[in-house]
Amino acid sequence: MCELIKIFEGLNSNSKITLENKIYHVYEENCHELFGCFCSNTATIEQNPKGKHKTCILIKDKKNVLIDGNGATVLIHGVITPFIIDNCVNVNIKNLTIEYNRPTMSEFFVKEKQGDEYLLKMTKDTLYSVKNGQIIWQGDADHNGMPHWERPYRSDFELSMFYNPQTEKTYFLRGAGTRFPCVPEFSQIKELGDNVLSVKVNGDVELPVGCVIQSRNVIRNELGGFINNSKNVQLNSVKVRSMHGFGILAQFTKNIKYINVDCTPKQGKTITSNADFFHFSGCYGKIVIDGAKALGGHDDFVNVHGTHLKVINIDNDKKTILVRFAHNETWGFFPFYKGDKIEFIKWNTLKSYFKSKVLLVNKINDTDFELTLNKLPQKIELDKDVLENVSKTAKVLIKNCYFGPSMGRGILCLTRKKAIIKNNVFYKTGGCALHVADDCNFWFESGIVNNLKFIKNKLIDCSYGVNSPTMNDENKPSIIEVCPNVMYKEYKGHVHKKITIKDNVIYTSQKNKEKIIKITFTKKAIVKNNDVRELS
Repeated sequence: MCELIKIFEGLNSNSKITLENKIYHVYEENCHELFGCFCSNTATIEQNPKGKHKTCILIKDKKNVLIDGNGATVLIHGVITPFIIDNCVNVNIKNLTIEYNRPTMSEFFVKEKQGDEYLLKMTKDTLYSVKNGQIIWQGDADHNGMPHWERPYRSDFELSMFYNPQTEKTYFLRGAGTRFPCVPEFSQIKELGDNVLSVKVNGDVELPVGCVIQSRNVIRNELGGFINNSKNVQLNSVKVRSMHGFGILAQFTKNIKYINVDCTPKQGKTITSNADFFHFSGCYGKIVIDGAKALGGHDDFVNVHGTHLKVINIDNDKKTILVRFAHNETWGFFPFYKGDKIEFIKWNTLKSYFKSKVLLVNKINDTDFELTLNKLPQKIELDKDVLENVSKTAKVLIKNCYFGPSMGRGILCLTRKKAIIKNNVFYKTGGCALHVADDCNFWFESGIVNNLKFIKNKLIDCSYGVNSPTMNDENKPSIIEVCPNVMYKEYKGHVHKKITIKDNVIYTSQKNKEKIIKITFTKKAIVKNNDVRELS
């Protein structure tokens, strides 16, 4: 057993652990293996049927815990979720760096093109072999000298994009499509030594010379960190250099603070996270992100939301309904608790039409739950209408952060409580800097926004679009977008109540002013004093 795991095995409530200022090596094979650890927006039932996760920092059923990293680095060998905080109260982790010895995102530099051959230079920690005419990505060695993992460079679960260091933008490869594997086949591979390969490409696909190809697996079997069913959790001056599968997920947790959290890649790398950096599902109380820095991702920086569950059946006599998780990457955990207030939502307008209260929750299986309610509506469209847990929504404050560059969006925010997003910089996001949706037909991320303020932010070259460097402005996403997914397009009502967008500075090459800020199905939109400047 590694030293770090031994340290945390002795952790009790009302205690403090101060680590030494050194590197703690953590091997996957020595880590805690947890089952029934169900995480929103991650792996499907088929990909992780038992909800299995490995971790080295396990804080479970504890109160009043301070972890002072004291400048220490947790260096991961293999693939794990570095920390899991479960059913805890008052936990603070500070002054700690988390890094992978071999990040699971592989990168190589396109050095030059000689005739019909490309010279590719692998980054130092991108381990690989060439077998049967194809590149096989490999993890670092376990205790037996074997790779922790192996997977082909080109498969249905491998996604690749190219990052241009000069423009700091990330795109899909021209000619390779936007569906996995998004990369060309190689008809010939020669190893030239010093991590350099000479390859010939099949088909009409260009590897842009001078760019970095980023290659990653799309299965979200582990996370950057998991905070579950807890209260008063803080990350302070924590650095995360690489995450596998997903970012830091907080789920059904009350009061979360991320202060000066730094999610940026180590030197020589261009990507930090496969998916969302800071994800909040069903959290309540208050969410604060202050002074964060994040860059290099294949998804969004911040996502705050609840979950819509479909109403499958109703028993008026028993006052029970059967509800179901509808998206295959969200399942297993309890979406409601006794005493929670809920609202019924119309599937095609996202309009709330009935309020009730949960008296009892019975888990039928990993996707279905039977709820006993204090009252039921007269009419429900079964297998269409949805429920939202309105008790599990949070106040949100996101300020003084630096987001970008990244191919994803900036902040996605869906909460009924007051949300303030101010004094942040959004730099070269492929998607919009702010996205306010709400839907019950696609991702099933809820819900209604009552009062959101997006003020005094700086947006630089956002919404550049990731399909092509020459993408037409009309096909690019809006820079700020408030667009709930209302299926009944003739609907004359509103979904969101009040959105304020003011005193922001927006640098853009977008010529169509209507594409800069797009707002639909919102009762009151205050848009004023935004300074739109042309990119130099």
